[in-house]
Amino acid sequence: MRHPRSLLLIVLLALTLLLPAAARADDIDVELDGVVGKKKTPVLTLRVNRKVKSLQLELTSEQGGRASLQRRIVPAGGKLRIPLQATRGLHRWSGTLSVAFADGGDGEMPLSFTTSNAGPLELKARGEREKLLAGELEFGVDRLPVKARVSVSGLGGTVLAEQEQSFGEGDDASALKIVWTVPEGAGEIVKIELKVEDEVGYHNGIAYFPWQVVIPHEEVIFASGKSEITAEEAPKLEAVLEQIREMARKYGSTGDATLWIAGHTDTVAAPDFNQKLSEARALAIGRYFTRKGITLPIRYRGFGESALAVATPDETDEAANRRAEYVIAAEDPYVGRAVSGSWKKLR
Repeated sequence: MRHPRSLLLIVLLALTLLLPAAARADDIDVELDGVVGKKKTPVLTLRVNRKVKSLQLELTSEQGGRASLQRRIVPAGGKLRIPLQATRGLHRWSGTLSVAFADGGDGEMPLSFTTSNAGPLELKARGEREKLLAGELEFGVDRLPVKARVSVSGLGGTVLAEQEQSFGEGDDASALKIVWTVPEGAGEIVKIELKVEDEVGYHNGIAYFPWQVVIPHEEVIFASGKSEITAEEAPKLEAVLEQIREMARKYGSTGDATLWIAGHTDTVAAPDFNQKLSEARALAIGRYFTRKGITLPIRYRGFGESALAVATPDETDEAANRRAEYVIAAEDPYVGRAVSGSWKKLR
């Protein structure tokens, strides 16, 4: 959720009388529309409920903004709007409203409030799986939040850990970090959720699902340069079907559980050829699983010779590099690794 808790703050003005004539607390209502988007201007509105002879408002902000208003004869029922022009960001205003009523009596009131025309918080988090599981998350925000909160949960939504951290002067909004500790033996971490909030109530968040299950299997042997699965090799895929179904049942409610199929080759032949071949083989495996009733979403990708299991020179026949990976996870199992390319959706 990116919006503040309230976009309209209504303050009833209570006048401090300078003359003996009576004044009521609701003679003038002050309304502040103080939390607005990036290209909008906060507005202070005065609603007059008792005829005014003269009115003067003077406001300044700590950041150098100014707003003023002078009026003579404002009838009961009148409305005055004062735009609070300011540079983008958070502004703390203070000043005085002075009023003299037509039927006698006058008064004044100090005003102090905060406005924001910064818009929703822009959050960028660097959630590397290894660091997340170790209890550390680095993130940046377009302006300094007052606090951040992390909630760590396990299977079934069980809360494993929670941590809240405050920020203030001296913190760099673009390079923040929050750390937490999950007690030993608390259970498997399946979800880590970060929420940040600024001073006026704007908040934003992001969730990570760092769990993943690698399905062990016997490699399918393809004919040289081919991607067809032969009848002799099919039993190797049959052997993992029940394990895939079991993991889908276990993790299906923890987020978008997906079966990721990655194809790899050795360094024999041209890189472009190997790239296309590895993708075709990953697709063939995915289609086989689909025909056999696997209902998980499936993503496939060919890495060719760009992510070798065993580093070799070019044109090296290495069986360990002719492989496929089957991973069930909510997120890209290669996220954070410097391997260009993208996954394709089978269904």
